[in-house]
Amino acid sequence: MRKEGENISFLGVPKTAGEGARKVREAIESKGVRFFQGAVSSSVGLAIGQVAAEKQSIYATSVGADETTGKNCNRFMFRWSVATYGAVQETLVPLIKKFPQAKKWYTIE
Repeated sequence: MRKEGENISFLGVPKTAGEGARKVREAIESKGVRFFQGAVSSSVGLAIGQVAAEKQSIYATSVGADETTGKNCNRFMFRWSVATYGAVQETLVPLIKKFPQAKKWYTIE
């Protein structure tokens, strides 16, 4: 649950591993961000995971690359692999209930 004074930022959808790593590094260094979630592309997710380890920040992702839990696994990166139905039911549905004034919701898979 978000507390008063805490901020949530959207860094956009990085198209390349380098862009993803750069955006995360900048958020950590300029804003003190310490928790990240997301990435659609496995290469982007793996790059963000490396920055998270370097900067000791938490990163949760659902990318499918085996390296996420294999050779590139680190103590700061977590993979949440769940079926799309489960992800929508357990994340989007509670948000819809919490924010009934929002009329449009989008998911990207």
